[in-house]
Amino acid sequence: MHIGFQSTAAEQNDPVFYEKDIQYIHQAGFDHIRLPVDEEQLWTLDGRREEEAFKLMGDCIQWCEHSGLRVIIDLHILRSHHFNAAEKPLWTKPEEQDKFIALWKDLSGFLHT
Repeated sequence: MHIGFQSTAAEQNDPVFYEKDIQYIHQAGFDHIRLPVDEEQLWTLDGRREEEAFKLMGDCIQWCEHSGLRVIIDLHILRSHHFNAAEKPLWTKPEEQDKFIALWKDLSGFLHT
């Protein structure tokens, strides 16, 4: 289930998905959601966290926990890899691979706190 974390960093982080939506999904018989998140929504160009976006993601995860739903976090679009881009430096530039690993470790650290 896509819940609206995909937008550019310049766009507002206004929630478009609420706890009542999670409850509805659970009551409909689902046992998990897919939560797609994009690099430019969660981190600045220099790799600093966009704290408001992390807070919104954390809120959604807590709502799921309270409703008994599991969450699949999908680090969906990276600056170094976009599905429609002609170039995908994630596959060709070691520094982009290192950056991806650092972002993933940061996300993992957030999810395991």
